[in-house]
Amino acid sequence: MDPLSALSQLSVKESTSNIDRPTSTSNKRDLAPKKRPTTFEKSRVFQGVRSVATPESVALAASVGVDLSKTKYLGDFDEKMAADAVVPWDQNCSVWIPNIDNSVPIAELFDCIREGKVSNLNLRSAGEGYTRAAATITFMKRKAAEDFMAKARRGNLLLRGIPHKAQWSRNKVAPINGSALEQSRVVQLRGVSNIRLIHLFSSCATGL
Repeated sequence: MDPLSALSQLSVKESTSNIDRPTSTSNKRDLAPKKRPTTFEKSRVFQGVRSVATPESVALAASVGVDLSKTKYLGDFDEKMAADAVVPWDQNCSVWIPNIDNSVPIAELFDCIREGKVSNLNLRSAGEGYTRAAATITFMKRKAAEDFMAKARRGNLLLRGIPHKAQWSRNKVAPINGSALEQSRVVQLRGVSNIRLIHLFSSCATGL
């Protein structure tokens, strides 16, 4: 091939490659799939909406002497609640702490528990006719609940340096036995204080 023909073919190849080559990379970002914002819907309890009682749940509640139409409970009545309703008082694992200052956060309340594992802790703020906060702590074992009550009787249940009284909750909760003792609904996160947890939870949920 003579030099002139080789030069002509080279020019055609370069012009073709220039046509195929993108002139800008600014549109690459537009081609990436957009993530839909994650939204969380409040549960019925936080919306103040009572769940629809099925005939089965009504019958289950009635079998242990509970009339669902006369309770303030908004959730579902299940086998666990039925077991709690008939548990003997000397096996109740739930305690109630009244007259808590409204400025006490739940973390401070949780920090005063040293007696054993907790399955539930609910701190109710002042309102609806109450001028002070109150808390319900449910232990997994009766012995832990008894030790906690003994500490309160000794005057050693301190919140903001003030001794608080405790009493057995009227809403009985049975002890947790077997493999359920190794389960927990509590997650402790340590790290940057201003982390946006909604992004962390939504990223974890995508793997479920």
